[in-house]
Amino acid sequence: MKKRYFVLVGLALFATSMCWAIEPEQANWDINTYPFWGSDQSLAVQSGRMIWGDFNNDGFKDVFCVGGVGNNGYAFLYKNNGDGTFTRVQEDAFTPLSDASAEFIDYNNDGNLDLVVIGKKSDGTKTAIVYENQGAAGDYAFVENEDRSAELVAAATDKDGDVGRKIQAVDYDLDGWTDLVISASRQSPVNGDWAITRIFKNVNGHFEMQTGNVTGTEDDGNFYELRAGSIHVGDVNNDGYADIVNVGYRDIPSGGYFAYLYINNGDGTFTKSDLALTGNEQVETIFADINSDGYADIIEIASGQCNLYINNKDLTFTKISSTDNTNLQNLTTSSVSVTAGDINNDGFLDLFITGASNSIAPGRMFYNNGDTTFTMSAAFNGGNGEMARSGSNNLVDINGDGNLDYSCFGYAGGGYRHAIGINNLEGTSIPTNAAPSVPDNFNVNYSDGKFTLTWDKSTDAETPQSALRYNIYVKNKDTNAIYAYAPVDTETGVLKIGGAIVPLLTTNSIELSLENGNYMFGVQAVDQADLASIFTTIDYKMTGISVVNAQGAVRAFVSDKAIVIENTLSTAAPYSVVTLSGQIIAAGVCPAGTQQTVSGLVQGVYIVKTTGTVAKLLVF
Repeated sequence: MKKRYFVLVGLALFATSMCWAIEPEQANWDINTYPFWGSDQSLAVQSGRMIWGDFNNDGFKDVFCVGGVGNNGYAFLYKNNGDGTFTRVQEDAFTPLSDASAEFIDYNNDGNLDLVVIGKKSDGTKTAIVYENQGAAGDYAFVENEDRSAELVAAATDKDGDVGRKIQAVDYDLDGWTDLVISASRQSPVNGDWAITRIFKNVNGHFEMQTGNVTGTEDDGNFYELRAGSIHVGDVNNDGYADIVNVGYRDIPSGGYFAYLYINNGDGTFTKSDLALTGNEQVETIFADINSDGYADIIEIASGQCNLYINNKDLTFTKISSTDNTNLQNLTTSSVSVTAGDINNDGFLDLFITGASNSIAPGRMFYNNGDTTFTMSAAFNGGNGEMARSGSNNLVDINGDGNLDYSCFGYAGGGYRHAIGINNLEGTSIPTNAAPSVPDNFNVNYSDGKFTLTWDKSTDAETPQSALRYNIYVKNKDTNAIYAYAPVDTETGVLKIGGAIVPLLTTNSIELSLENGNYMFGVQAVDQADLASIFTTIDYKMTGISVVNAQGAVRAFVSDKAIVIENTLSTAAPYSVVTLSGQIIAAGVCPAGTQQTVSGLVQGVYIVKTTGTVAKLLVF
C-alpha cells in the first residue's frame, strides 16, 4: 500500500535575499495510495474540497470529499481507522454535488462536528446543505437539517476546475457561536449578479445573513460580492477579531477580477482596507504568519504570480513581489490550492501549492528559510497520483503523531486522483514535534457585558513564542453547551479539524459576549504544526444581567462579594435587594448614570429588583 518517496533539495533561493540562508531540512513522505472511491480514474472528482475533521470523536481526523464536473458530482465520508486505512461510512447520507465546497463546524454547540456543503446537483440545481451530527446517540450519523439549509443562499462555484475555500467557519463577533463566511455563487441571481460574499451569523444555532455591515465599499454597505475565488480569515492586527481576505470574480457593476482585505472592527462591522491585492479566479489568497512574528501575513497566487505581503503590525504591509521571488515565479496560472504549515518542525510555516502549471508538475512544497525566502522541493510525480490540481490540498496530522502530513485530490496525468503523504522523520535530523507548554496565569474577569480572558504566553521547543497561537473553550455548566473557537477535544487538547489553516487566536487575551450562566473556561497553546497543549481551566460562576430598553439599562452584577447596581438610564432608578426568603437586605435609589454598591453580604443567592428588571445573583 505504501512506497517511500524522498524529496530532493532544490537549490534555488529568492533573488531578494542579501545572504545565503541556511537551507531547511526537507521531509520524507510515505505515499499512502489508499483506494478512496475505488481509485477509479473515470470518476471526475475535482472542483471541490477534501476536508479533515474528527466527526466521531475518536481522536483521529476523518476525511470528507465532495466535488465533480458538469452534472457528475460525488460526496464521500471516510472514517480514519488510525492505522493508515479508512472505511467509507454513510454512503447514502450525502447528496452528490459538483463544483462544490464544504466546511466542518459545530454550529449548535453540542461538541460534535456538523457539516456545511454547497454545490450543484445532477440536474444543475444549486444548493446548500447543512448536515447535523447526531452524536453518539445516533452513532455520529449526519442528517440534513432542512431548516438550517434553507437559511443559506450561497450555493456553488461556477467553473469546472475551480478551487479555493468558499466557506470559512469562525466566530467573527466573539459571542460564543461559530458563524459562516461564504464567498461563492448564489442559488439564483439578484439583479443579474450571481456572486455572493456574506457573513451568515449564527444566532443560537441558526443562521442569519448579515447586510450593511461594511464600510469603505459602494455596495450598500456590504462586502463586494465575489465568486470563483476563495475566502479566508485571520487576525492581522491581533485584536482577537477575525479579519477577511477575499479574491475572485465580480459581476457588478462590470465584470473583473478583484481581491479585498476587510478589517474586523470588533462590533459586528468591517472596514475595507486600501491594500491593493491582485485579483483573479480559480486561485487562493490566504493569511499565514510567514516570519513567525505573531502577525498574519498575506500570500496571494494569481495570474502566474506569488506575492507575499509582510505585516508591518500597523495595518500596512510590505509587498515582496513575485518578480523578486526566484523560487516562486510562474508557479501557476489557474486551479491553485495553497496552504501553510510547519512541515519540518523548525518553527516556520512552509507552503504546499498545487495548480495547473508545468513548473510545479502539478505540486510542490516550499520550505521556509526563516527570512521570508523559501527553498523549493523537487517536483512530485503527479502522474502517479502523488499530486493533483483542480481540487484541494491540505497539511494535516493524519496519523496523530504530531507531525504534519499532506493530502490532495483533483486531476493529474490524464485522470482524477487523490493521495496522502505521511511525514516520515526516519533518516532525517528533523525533530519529532512536541506540544507547547500549557498557558500560565489564566484569568477571567467580567465587566460591561463581556468576559475578558487573559493568560501568559506559552513556550515551545520548535515554534517561537511570538508565533504560538491559542484556542479557548467555554462550557455552560447549566446547559452543558460547549463552545470552542476552534473545535477541539477539551480533555486531550487535540484539535478536531485541520488541513487548511485552522482559525486560531494570535493574541493572549480575548473578550467574549456570553449570556448569563455558570461557566468553565479553558485555554491552550497551539504551535505552527497545529499540535496543541492540554487546557488550563477556570471554573467561573456568572451573575445575572438584565437590560431595560434600548435607550439605557439598569443592570445588577456581583463584584468582589458585593452587588453592584449600575444605572445608564437618563432618570433615577429605585432598587431593592431581597433574600430568597423575602427579607429586604437593602433598598435605595440609584441616580442616573451612577452605580450603587451593596456590600457586607454573606454567601448566597439574592434577588435584585429595579426599574423593569429582576435579576437573581449568586454572591460567593
